[in-house]
Amino acid sequence: MKDFYTVDDIALILRVTTRTVRNYLKDGSLKGRKIGGGWRFTEDDFMKFLSSAGIVEKIKDDTKQDVIDFLDGLNTDMSGEIQICTIIDVYRSVKAVEELRNALMRLTDAHGKYHFSFTYTEAEGRARFTLFGTVEYIAQAMEIINKLQ
Repeated sequence: MKDFYTVDDIALILRVTTRTVRNYLKDGSLKGRKIGGGWRFTEDDFMKFLSSAGIVEKIKDDTKQDVIDFLDGLNTDMSGEIQICTIIDVYRSVKAVEELRNALMRLTDAHGKYHFSFTYTEAEGRARFTLFGTVEYIAQAMEIINKLQ
């Protein structure tokens, strides 16, 4: 996990433009610190932002559209002969899910162009991860998830 996230990092994770991230800063829904002329966000800043109801619904809607686009062959941000989209539901404690989310974020940071989305439904105690990537990326993600067993 990174010590700090940038506007570009947040935009990549959320699959939105940097302009949208700056709008979240402007309207106060995302908090951060300006360091050396650029915005920096701690993991705590980012998690508080993700906890707001409107953001969670937007992420869910965007993820649904990403899956539909993948099924329709419109996944233009990935390359390779084999491309995978997988949805994983994990019924675990918040702490276990946070550890898994952090591990998947580190993996995604290391791979760069692949992505995943994450939502947690507290009433159901369910985390839903939707991953998009190559065989190698998905295999490594599954190894991480398998360690929960």
